[in-house]
Amino acid sequence: MANPTRKIVCFSDFDGTIFMQDTGHVLFDNLGCGEERRQMLDEQIKSGERSFREVSEEMWGSLRVPFEDGFEVMKKELEIDQGFKEFHQFCIDNGIIFNVISAGLKPILRKVLDTFLGEDESSQIGIVANDAQIKPDGSEWKPIWRHETELGHDKAGLRLEEYCIEHQIPYIGFDSFTDVKREVEKIMKEDQEKTGGVGKPARFNPRANMWRRVSSKQAVPKFVAATPSKEEKMFLWPENFSQYQPKPVPENMAS
Repeated sequence: MANPTRKIVCFSDFDGTIFMQDTGHVLFDNLGCGEERRQMLDEQIKSGERSFREVSEEMWGSLRVPFEDGFEVMKKELEIDQGFKEFHQFCIDNGIIFNVISAGLKPILRKVLDTFLGEDESSQIGIVANDAQIKPDGSEWKPIWRHETELGHDKAGLRLEEYCIEHQIPYIGFDSFTDVKREVEKIMKEDQEKTGGVGKPARFNPRANMWRRVSSKQAVPKFVAATPSKEEKMFLWPENFSQYQPKPVPENMAS
């Protein structure tokens, strides 16, 4: 009997990873609050002055354009990672489930994937993101948040490599998804040879996997980051950074 093959699931960011630009930034800079105001708002997030959720609602609220008109601008400006299509086809061929996790808006991400990959291939990508209420005339773009709390989805982007080095977190840097495909193939081969696809993986790292190198020629300077906030840690690693809930004091206990 052939050795079992381990089930692999891939999770990826969207803006600045699958696509080199940020979908929201393209809209805000061209059709909304403008680049200068958007950068000012980004700084307020990084400084902790305002939450990501509060700032995002202002940014999305600045748009007064129908969805299709906004998408035409994105279509002209967005650039897909040069190796992503090949990598995703590799995932399909090898039964690797590919998911997008993003702080962006799901209708936008799905439309972008449908357009650049085709609807059939796009349908095989799961998207975990915020939903949105967008009026047909474009008079309102309102995020429908997945969580009630004001989670800190600070744009970590290219700062992640520095963060991993600073905190001694194992990671693999990449310049494009061509590099990711090569590394995943190596990991799959090594795991099959050492474990036969059973038990703990040969290379087990529960915290970080692959980040785009700061030195990458594909790097986008706009993606500047702050150290992840407490709320972001809770979102990413809930088992390690759970919200503290004080225990109620019994009424009959002496003060």
